Amino acid sequence: VMGASGSGKSTLLKIIGCMDSPTSGKYYLDDTEVTAASRSQVHKLRKEKIGYVFQHFALMDYYTAYENIELPLLAANVKRKERKRIILKQMEHLGILSERNKLPGKMSGGQQQRVAIARALVTNADIILADEPTGALDQKTG
Repeated sequence: VMGASGSGKSTLLKIIGCMDSPTSGKYYLDDTEVTAASRSQVHKLRKEKIGYVFQHFALMDYYTAYENIELPLLAANVKRKERKRIILKQMEHLGILSERNKLPGKMSGGQQQRVAIARALVTNADIILADEPTGALDQKTG
């Protein structure tokens, strides 16, 4: 989705990602009318179907890179051994394995962005929404 600054791109992604509601109309995701669903139904949809890479990373400041990536797996009740396997594989794939014990404030913007990307990918969600996912990355890494 492309458009001028302030045109609603991020808002659209938040609506699609079940983090915001439209002011009018209906939104369906997998035969569920999200606009009429209960909070618990929407939460379940978001947890099971959607991975989201936020424009400004949205990392927890006092959690390590590993712990930030682990959050959606904890919410999905993935067993510890399996979580570790998934997280380390994703970190290695994105070139941030050496950052696993660092807090976000001790990482570059590009490293933080890759942690945010890993967090979105670890659940193997059906939909990955990314709001300017490569903005903090150099051209080659992007």
